[in-house]
Amino acid sequence: MRPPTDTADDPIDALLHSEASTADQLMPCPYLDDQLACLPLRLPRGSLSGVDVDLLLATGFRRSGLFWYRTRCPACNQCVPVRVPVHTMRPSRSQRRVVKRAQVDLKRQVEVPRSDAVRLELFNRHRLERGLGERALSLRDYEEFLVHSSAVSLELSFWLGQRLVAVSIADLGEQSISAVYTYFDPSYCKYSLGTLAVLQLADLAASCQRELLYLGYYVRANPHLNYKARFKPQQCLRDGQWQDHQESALL
Repeated sequence: MRPPTDTADDPIDALLHSEASTADQLMPCPYLDDQLACLPLRLPRGSLSGVDVDLLLATGFRRSGLFWYRTRCPACNQCVPVRVPVHTMRPSRSQRRVVKRAQVDLKRQVEVPRSDAVRLELFNRHRLERGLGERALSLRDYEEFLVHSSAVSLELSFWLGQRLVAVSIADLGEQSISAVYTYFDPSYCKYSLGTLAVLQLADLAASCQRELLYLGYYVRANPHLNYKARFKPQQCLRDGQWQDHQESALL
């Protein structure tokens, strides 16, 4: 049971503790070079239900390990939360080819997130080869980022024979699924593994009767994040409201 709080008039404050001491601290932006970011972290007050997760996602929050955050950058608003209504999602011809190729060659497994040497090696190779980090993470780092969770989470893994080629971590809400982080083997670019992970999460969401797939932040100037505009129809969070938009509004 969640402990009582005197902030029940604010549904977010009822779910999350006040911002950590880094609330106003600027840091190098993880998404854009030469930018400073403010990403205050907040811990849940107690266990989060699926309805709680839906509310946090709908108000622009993302999860990292046990913490939840949303951007509060003083001089930039380039991070745009985006989501896809899964039951009206229309894969493009090239996306359908990605799924068809995977159905022939790859096996998908769904389980709870876990850590081991194979996952850690793939995670670090993906980060280093794609320029997403300057140092390898330890197994403990990996667990704190992707295994420890304050939500109900799952792991989609993709296998070529006995070889692990991609992993996608996601959170489950009552009416939604949130893509938390995906990493993959850059050597298998012919499978478009990042695109495949999104399509498979949408398929999983539909099969679990979830209405929405949250894709996290779209950032036009970041090539690792702007691919999200390809999944349509799509909604973006602007000025506190979710709005339908065309691809041209993001690209």
